[in-house]
Amino acid sequence: MKPDTQRKRTVRRYTGSVLFAAVTFFLMMLGRGGFEAGTRAEFYHLLCDALFVPGILLLCAWLLVFVASDGVFDMLHFGVQKAVRIVLKKEKRDLYPKTFYEYRTMKAAGKKGSTAFLWLPGACLVLGATIALILYMNA
Repeated sequence: MKPDTQRKRTVRRYTGSVLFAAVTFFLMMLGRGGFEAGTRAEFYHLLCDALFVPGILLLCAWLLVFVASDGVFDMLHFGVQKAVRIVLKKEKRDLYPKTFYEYRTMKAAGKKGSTAFLWLPGACLVLGATIALILYMNA
């Protein structure tokens, strides 16, 4: 893949994660009345919640991608693909690996991408939620 294409893909991934976090944060603050908080302590409490929810969702998504890239779901994926390919023509079926070993070898040859677009914004949001929690406890 060309470096320019790789950079655009990375920017798109980070933009999607940050956009998801921003929308979730805004909806949490709006839904819980965070923008009209009466006291400073109440505002920090709502801010902590609104930062924690998208942060933990991004971190959980990262964990799921992490374990999936390690091969946890490979057997399930191989079995479903094998069952679905029964209805395809023989020429297309022959392109797919016959055994699970061949499938794992084919998959291992593929390039693994970075998952920093999930854990980095998630960790920053959880860190922000921790700071808001400390401010809430001291308000």
